[in-house]
Amino acid sequence: MKWETNGELARGDLFELIRRLRDVESPNHSNELWRLGAKYDK
Repeated sequence: MKWETNGELARGDLFELIRRLRDVESPNHSNELWRLGAKYDK
């Protein structure tokens, strides 16, 4: 994983982490995980 200079995960790494977590989490948790990456959609 690569961290940005602002202390956040690189966009691609964050997306990949969320994608992998969705594979093992319940649907309710999966929806919340997608919201983590929503800030990059804007």
